[in-house]
Amino acid sequence: MKLNNKYQIVAIDERCIAIQEKYYSEKNDTYLWKNVMYFGTVQEALKGLIKKEINGTGLKDLKTVNKKIEELREDIDLYVK
Repeated sequence: MKLNNKYQIVAIDERCIAIQEKYYSEKNDTYLWKNVMYFGTVQEALKGLIKKEINGTGLKDLKTVNKKIEELREDIDLYVK
């Protein structure tokens, strides 16, 4: 399930959900997906992605963190509805 242009969620098996991140492979001259986090449920995966992205802001200020949360919510809403 694609979440945005950077992340997607995939079921590895019936007990493992992975968050995949898109990256550019110079070797293949194309964009590929790599597993970056593993979880037991989709809900845990979404929470983990939010935590990863918030931490990626460097927690500079509340406005930056809030903007990142809103961006993620919008991306999730686009694909969940």
